[in-house]
Amino acid sequence: PVHRLDKVTSGVLLVAKTREAAGELVSAFRERRVSKYYVAIVDKKPKKAQGTVKGDMERTRRSAWKLLRECSNPAVTSFVSAPFTDPSGSALRMFVMKPLTGRTHQLRVALRSIGAPILGD
Repeated sequence: PVHRLDKVTSGVLLVAKTREAAGELVSAFRERRVSKYYVAIVDKKPKKAQGTVKGDMERTRRSAWKLLRECSNPAVTSFVSAPFTDPSGSALRMFVMKPLTGRTHQLRVALRSIGAPILGD
């Protein structure tokens, strides 16, 4: 394995076919030359269709995460979204997100904070 993305959550395992490719990939991650984009599907209309969500994250009494207005150590996520209809005719929205920081659960917390929790989450 070259790298494990989001190992605390479900994650993705990146594997190289050759030693040369593995070396290049390890170097790219080490030097932060890799851009990570994530896709999410929601079934609720968000407060905004694109932009940036920024704020500190805190656990609630029920152990869920919430986004705060304070920004002393913020999680920052940029996103764009577009509506689409699935084959069954359901109106959904696809988000493409780029986390600018690396907090655990920050993408799901960001979308929930704009009124559009990830479908199935």
